[in-house]
Amino acid sequence: MASGVETQVYSCIDNEESFILEAGAGSGKTWTLVQALKYVINKKENFYRKKHKKVACITYTNVAKEEIINRINGHDMVEVKTIHDFLWRIIEPFQKEIKSELIAYLKAKIDKDKENIKIAKESTQKYKNAKVSIEKNIERIAALENLKSRIQYNDHANYKKGIISHDVMIEISKQIIINNSIIKKIIQDTYPIIFIDEYQDTKAEIANVLLENLKTNTSIIFGLFGDHHQQIYSGSIGKVDPNKYGLNSIEKVENYRCSTEVINLLNKLRDDEMKQKTAGKVKNGKCLFYYINNEELDTEKFTNDYLLEQFSLSSSDEIKKLYLVTKAIATKNDYLELHELYDENESAPFRVGQIKQHFVESLLPVNRNQNIVARTIFDLLSLEIQKKIDNGTILNNDEKFVEEINNKIVKNKDFSKLDIFSGDHTEFDNLKFDLLNRKLLEVYLPNSFSSYGRSENRREKNKDMLLKNSSNRDCPFANFLFSIEELIELYQEKKIQILLSKTCFNLQSVQDKVRLNNLMKGLIEKSTKASIENMFEFVVDNQLLDFPDKLNSYIRNDSMKDSFFYDLMNMDYVKFKRLYYTVKDTSPFSTNHGTKGAEFNHVVCFVNDEDWKWYSLDGYFSKDDKGKNEKYERTKNLFYVICSRAKFNLAIVVLSKLSEESILKAKLLFGEENFIIYQDIESQIQTV
Repeated sequence: MASGVETQVYSCIDNEESFILEAGAGSGKTWTLVQALKYVINKKENFYRKKHKKVACITYTNVAKEEIINRINGHDMVEVKTIHDFLWRIIEPFQKEIKSELIAYLKAKIDKDKENIKIAKESTQKYKNAKVSIEKNIERIAALENLKSRIQYNDHANYKKGIISHDVMIEISKQIIINNSIIKKIIQDTYPIIFIDEYQDTKAEIANVLLENLKTNTSIIFGLFGDHHQQIYSGSIGKVDPNKYGLNSIEKVENYRCSTEVINLLNKLRDDEMKQKTAGKVKNGKCLFYYINNEELDTEKFTNDYLLEQFSLSSSDEIKKLYLVTKAIATKNDYLELHELYDENESAPFRVGQIKQHFVESLLPVNRNQNIVARTIFDLLSLEIQKKIDNGTILNNDEKFVEEINNKIVKNKDFSKLDIFSGDHTEFDNLKFDLLNRKLLEVYLPNSFSSYGRSENRREKNKDMLLKNSSNRDCPFANFLFSIEELIELYQEKKIQILLSKTCFNLQSVQDKVRLNNLMKGLIEKSTKASIENMFEFVVDNQLLDFPDKLNSYIRNDSMKDSFFYDLMNMDYVKFKRLYYTVKDTSPFSTNHGTKGAEFNHVVCFVNDEDWKWYSLDGYFSKDDKGKNEKYERTKNLFYVICSRAKFNLAIVVLSKLSEESILKAKLLFGEENFIIYQDIESQIQTV
């Protein structure tokens, strides 16, 4: 029998009325969405099939898409797609319009670059980049105008060949839907009902096209499912005003997930009228708030020493450990260099991993006295860092050390003017001072830094290519690393048949079985001490895996090898091994963003406001950030998501400083008895 919430949803569908379902954390929002789809299937299937109509269900992620498809048993009357795939499905037949909008898009980029040329000096990089961009886009337009093949949508763009990628496809889709009434009619005839899952995470520009343009000009029934309090992605629509868009408002206030204590906290955190209530089996737990004010806290020791007893647990593996950003987990699990290598940008300052240990050694007393550049750099550093260098406790991946090199050397406008640089470096003319400083460091202290610059043929890397590899198709390096470690994991778990389906090893005899067994043992042994380059060579030379074509082109083509390539190849493979087992679903570590939609029995979140400039728990609790920028709303919603993951017990552990106002707020939210100050790492915890 349908509940009151489902009955309201069914009524909207029967009356052909659009609606928005606000469903708090743990309320079973996806269950209601699936029930709505099943209701439409049961009532409309025969009619829709005769009219060649379908129901569209737009999801935010591929994971959500697969979950919904499974729950409706893959019924073909429902098209479950991510927003990118849905939009491409709509516009793909309109090739003439796609080409026209793509050319208009490139012309707009040319106009913008022309404006930059007008205001920039010829000697600046901005001017040069704009000139190159104009030439490229003129060539692209000419190629498109002569293109005979169809425009395609792929992960990476090649405009000359008529291939567009995500962002451009979104922009083109938006323009086509807005400007073409015939396409609106086709969408209406094809999809009389469109459901949007996690509506709050839909890009604002796309949500506005769907609601302001498509909804107001068609008879399509729109159903929005989500919770504006769980909007945590920049640029998404967030809260939707139902009156503005003519949507019936439905609330789902049940919470099937959380303990009574967690639900009470969540109700205090919400700033709307929704108050959740316990549903299903009643659960009890604890909500604790620890104020540490110590960024160097040994989080694992803290968990073992204090939380296990509080939560009545025997192992810290039973507690899900959340961190604000992926960088914090990378630091914790010692693969920060790999993480930072993929978190790429074009700025001159060094990232962790780009400064070599050889440079640290050059700053030691015995070495810097023989190199005036090294001695000058040492003198510019703080006394704290100088002492650590002299006593041998600084490593090249020390973040404070890297930060000082950037702030005191790379960003020092006067550094390049020092008389320690006597050579003629005309090739560096017209470089900005920070890039000039970096180039000089590379020249005067060779083999100490990654060389600045990227090959023209290499696409940008980003950390999601590692952290979300299952949905990544654009980084052959990351894909191959995962393939290697998956072989190792399959062998160790004795899943030999699956291993044989993954490897290209030719197994035809008993001797081959023995050799494969020995090779896998050798691979496992190398994985703890070899470089990534050596691991690549081992699996390919021994025919355990073949290089995919895309990766092979990088390996064989010297012109495509750049600082990223060499830094990755020289890195210890064990760094990736640590990352691999950290990002697995079974890992006790996650970022707050990464757990959205998930639930865990016991949760601890370590919060450090210094980890990320767009998050401040102190600014949220004290309301100092309210109304100033996105930081307040982002923090408010992300904190709500964090707390709502816990089924039984929750602990918030704040490692950064809180104001008196924030401390009072924390006590109000968690209760005086649950607010705990950690006076000293070596002393006993005292209740305030």
